[in-house]
Amino acid sequence: MIDWKAKQKQNKALLKGNKEARLKNYTRVKTAGYSYASKLEAGLHGQLLLEEKAGLITVEQVQDTIYLSEARIKYIADYRIFDRALGEHVWCESKGFENDRWPIIKKLWAFYGPGRLRIYKGSYDNIKLDEEIIPNRRGIETREGS
Repeated sequence: MIDWKAKQKQNKALLKGNKEARLKNYTRVKTAGYSYASKLEAGLHGQLLLEEKAGLITVEQVQDTIYLSEARIKYIADYRIFDRALGEHVWCESKGFENDRWPIIKKLWAFYGPGRLRIYKGSYDNIKLDEEIIPNRRGIETREGS
């Protein structure tokens, strides 16, 4: 027999505050002094650290907070790096499951983003650049990944 009251209480708890429990295929990972929301995010950090060792980039910030638009819509990018070849800051995001907020964030980034946003997809051991959003004030300009 199903305990409906307990089930209802559990569902309320999930909807109320525990965002992490609502993520699809959620596996929290702790490594190298950091705690990551997923294996993909941890794998991307490892890849960025290798690029940093090679002298291509500098990892400046983990979990960088950006406010998009005059309404100050908060978005937390996984990483902010300095790309030495471009001579500018670039934000990196590892995307496994795209939630309902993600398409809105992408459109806002195209108008209000402070710089390029690189979106990586795949698995933690096979990460690929999927898309790069370059902000302009006219609309979305994307380049498909390599």
